[in-house]
Amino acid sequence: MDVGAKSEWMVKEKPNTIQIPSDVQTLLKGIHHAGFSVWVVGGAVRDFLLRLSPKDWDLATNASPQDVIELFERVIPVGIRHGTVQVLTGRRTVEVTSYIGTGWEGIFGDLERRDFTVNAIALAYPSLKLVDPFYGQRDIEAGVLRGVRDARARFREDPVRTLRAGRFVSVYGFSVEKNTLAALKDEVQGLKSVAVERIREEIFKLLLGDYFPEAFELMRRGGVIDIVMPEILKGSPQNSNNTTRQGIYEHLIRSVQFSQKRLRLRLAALFHDIAKLEMQTDRSSSSHSPGHRSLSAQIAFEILMRWRSPRKTALAVSKLVEYHISTDVHEWSDGQIRRVMSGLGIELMTDLLDLAYADRSSKGASSARLKEIESLRHRVYLQMEAEPVLQIADLAVDGHDLIQELGVAPGPVVGKILRELHRAVLDEPSLNDRRILMDYAQKRIRNNKL
Repeated sequence: MDVGAKSEWMVKEKPNTIQIPSDVQTLLKGIHHAGFSVWVVGGAVRDFLLRLSPKDWDLATNASPQDVIELFERVIPVGIRHGTVQVLTGRRTVEVTSYIGTGWEGIFGDLERRDFTVNAIALAYPSLKLVDPFYGQRDIEAGVLRGVRDARARFREDPVRTLRAGRFVSVYGFSVEKNTLAALKDEVQGLKSVAVERIREEIFKLLLGDYFPEAFELMRRGGVIDIVMPEILKGSPQNSNNTTRQGIYEHLIRSVQFSQKRLRLRLAALFHDIAKLEMQTDRSSSSHSPGHRSLSAQIAFEILMRWRSPRKTALAVSKLVEYHISTDVHEWSDGQIRRVMSGLGIELMTDLLDLAYADRSSKGASSARLKEIESLRHRVYLQMEAEPVLQIADLAVDGHDLIQELGVAPGPVVGKILRELHRAVLDEPSLNDRRILMDYAQKRIRNNKL
């Protein structure tokens, strides 16, 4: 390809409506005024052409990383070995990548190393002309994801791109061009060498897309899920001839699709029945699997920790899975609601109710069944307003009272008594009175019930 020819397809007219944030403009001006070439590249250009509001702003320049460090006050040399630094503007972090060469040849070399054609488009500064040597704008308009030049080479350079393809399908609704898909399948084993934190971040972003089912199916067919989440494949169409297992697998995918786009909620939706895949046998004809919630919670926690997710996230998701509503709720007493609130925590109750709604919606539940969840939501809010005693520490008595006044010996029995008192208060909040609780505990001790 003759880079110097500046072919008509390579240089586009400058866009009329692109809005570059003022802090990013400051960086562009600073690099340009220092005598270097600078371009807006990657996601910001792609999102603009998709008529979306750009979120991430990346720049490419022939200035060296050291030049960039000297130009700006707050620079983090995160990928300096690969020619990349991060500049902190006060409003965002902008990634600046250095390339070798000048003019068209330099930016062409940068773009041809990018993953997909939709990301291999640059916006020149200050002319604001688009440079599109690999017809990325055409692929954007067609909704096609295509590897730059040699897709196998691109996946080999960075195997996480096999998972990133799924993320772009999920978020933007792209379809993967057949040669790129073939290359993905050929190179997917390289994903085993990728840092698990990078894998986790791609999965989390993929989960939040509007086209998650299509993306997950692509990742299954491409062999990606077999590497990053093999537990769920027991019920996939390819790996199971058990219709019950396949139904569970499809239910998990649909549950994510029906969930609001909050990461914690969608993770819980993906995992909430995952143990049923383990519990089902080829002879099973029913999806009823006693004890599946606890085992599903354990599997969810193990997967999230394997991905090195924040422990707080793993614990919250596993709790949601353990407490997910799998029974009729119209028969729940107020005490049962308070027990769930106590075990799960108030901060997770909205997610629990939304998970129940998505769970039922994914099964095609009637409007009456969905209204049950909304009725429960109203009852939960009423309980929250009443400020029930959800923690043992909020009881009107404590361990010191039991030891000093009832002569209970310090040790495990104190905790046992307090737990018994708390269960009683959850069933009947009016019992949370010091005198009533002390009398209650004394009677239970006297009758050897504790």
